[in-house]
Amino acid sequence: MVLNYCKYRLKHTQDAEDITNNSFFKLWNQRRFIRPETVIAYVNGITRNSCTDLLRRRKIMVDKYPLNGLEGEYEDHTEDRLFIKELEKIINDLPAQQARLIKMKYFEGIGPGKISEILGLSDSTIRNQLCTGLKNIRKRIKSAGYEVPA
Repeated sequence: MVLNYCKYRLKHTQDAEDITNNSFFKLWNQRRFIRPETVIAYVNGITRNSCTDLLRRRKIMVDKYPLNGLEGEYEDHTEDRLFIKELEKIINDLPAQQARLIKMKYFEGIGPGKISEILGLSDSTIRNQLCTGLKNIRKRIKSAGYEVPA
């Protein structure tokens, strides 16, 4: 579970294995001070924080020392950043209502029920607008040359 979480967050197997090992090493060193019922939460917290720290360090390194055509494992991250910029542009080009709902649901983590309360719209309107917005995003991603999973 811990290793899979790290792989998902970091997209790099070796870094994920290192953080997983370090998380359990920290747990082992602190075992006398941790109650048995909090072990899972403790490991999850260490892992989450370690992943976040590594991602921040990567961002600082990329911002401070751009890769400028160097090949290697971090080349994929540059492609990811380009895709994210393209996705942001696509979302901002959506009709205002769709863009707002997409941002509220997927970036702010607000559920459709809460969005309908906030905006005073029906649940079905929210769901329909989200569905339409996602369809528009998929279409535009395809037309931009990216592969879209089914």
